[in-house]
Amino acid sequence: LVSFMGQPTQQLQQKQQQQAAAMQVTASSGRGDATAAARSNGTGLPADVKVVELTYPVDIPEDTTTYFVQYFKLPSNKKYHILRYEPITNSLLLHHGVGYLCDAKAAAAVKAMKSMGPYDRFKHEMKCEEFYMLVAPNGTAYNAPVTAGLPMGTPNSHYLALELHYNNPEGLTGLKDRGSGLRVYYTEKLRPHDIGLITLQQPVLNIPPGLSALKANVSVCPAARTAKFKGPLTLLDSFFHMH
Repeated sequence: LVSFMGQPTQQLQQKQQQQAAAMQVTASSGRGDATAAARSNGTGLPADVKVVELTYPVDIPEDTTTYFVQYFKLPSNKKYHILRYEPITNSLLLHHGVGYLCDAKAAAAVKAMKSMGPYDRFKHEMKCEEFYMLVAPNGTAYNAPVTAGLPMGTPNSHYLALELHYNNPEGLTGLKDRGSGLRVYYTEKLRPHDIGLITLQQPVLNIPPGLSALKANVSVCPAARTAKFKGPLTLLDSFFHMH
């Protein structure tokens, strides 16, 4: 968690403006810009790579903790492979974000909604649950290995819910995020392998203060589940997340 003790609103806004100006150097808004950015940062993406930016503006409340969610229609006229995705951060109060895929049932519910958002997560039941991509402020991009890609455009990846978490412990007012989220590089030239994701979690872990030790349930993936894997798996990446 980040605390801005002693930083008045004007000073924080100036830092946001400086951060936004610095980010404009690598911002991509189209295929040509994406290719230039990819070459300049050494990612080695192919020349025919396409790019889509998934961002949305919000007014940041003075509440300590705020979650927003916005739904997006992903490119889905055919199957694509995502080769790279990277965070777009335009607020120092952004704690993190998560992109969730919408399966067919959830996608139908999203299409029936009057608006794609943004919604206050504390007042809105999010329709989509499958972890897909992570927004880590000031974090590095995720690059797929050269023989694999993250599928997009398949029946269960037509829509995405992008949840953004803002942390405002000092209750600062009048702040805006002009658009944080993800920049996604993808191609229609499929690689040999699809990247899949698996989530193992302890849904609720409350740790009372003052304890010298705590015994908690441990999350496991039972053999009945792993037996469904069609063959050996190659672990590409992993991360932990906890509040």
